[in-house]
Amino acid sequence: MLGETAVARLSPARRRRLVVPLLVCSQAPPAAFLLGPPVPAAVALLALSGAGFACNQGIDPLIPAATEPAYRGRLFTVQTSGMTTAQGVATALSGAAGTEAAPGLVIGVSGVVGTGVVVGLFLRGRD
Repeated sequence: MLGETAVARLSPARRRRLVVPLLVCSQAPPAAFLLGPPVPAAVALLALSGAGFACNQGIDPLIPAATEPAYRGRLFTVQTSGMTTAQGVATALSGAAGTEAAPGLVIGVSGVVGTGVVVGLFLRGRD
């Protein structure tokens, strides 16, 4: 909530420039769970990760700008459905993995994979 509030006060151009750093911020901190942080550090890492989701402030305006007006309603429906489905699947898979492996390991690996995906997509988009 604090991240969203802070980023919402920035200019639209600055929000767009912060999308990738904020996406990395949303994914990278959980990777530190591989080191077994103490509870106060774990809380700080999760708060930092949550603040990174302020990237939506820069992403949301790009969607209608890149879509013909006639398709915007459908686009947001598909985007929301896809995001909700992906979150549900990721939660289910993480929960299942957490029953077999240490939760810190699962969280850490998720952070590494998420960071890798963000960086990979960023590099692919620059081509």
